[in-house]
Amino acid sequence: MKSRLSKFTTGIVAAMLLGGGLVATATPASATNCNDYRSSQSSGLGYNEYRARATCSQIDGNRKVRAALIRSGGPDYYSQYFTRLNVSYYTGWYSCYAGCNSGYQVANV
Repeated sequence: MKSRLSKFTTGIVAAMLLGGGLVATATPASATNCNDYRSSQSSGLGYNEYRARATCSQIDGNRKVRAALIRSGGPDYYSQYFTRLNVSYYTGWYSCYAGCNSGYQVANV
C-alpha cells in the first residue's frame, strides 16, 4: 500500500511541477510602448546636427529604456537610461555625414 501511495503522490507532484512550468514559460512579451523621433538643427557651420528623442507611455517594471541616435557612418549615441513614463529623453546633438535615424533600446534593470 505504501509504494502505491508514494507512486501516486510522486505522479501528482510531477504533474503539478510540469503544469507550473508550462504556466511559467507562457509569460507575455515585454510590455513596452515607446516612440522615437529624430530632430535636426543647423550647426551654424554649414551642416546639420541631429539628436534622437524617446518617450514611453508604458515600460515593464523590470526594464529600462534609452534613446538612440543610430548613425550610418560612425558610432551610435545614446541618452541616459530611464524608467519614467511620458517624459522625453534626448541624446546630444551630433553630425551625421552618412545619415542617421532615431531609435530606442530596451534593457533589463
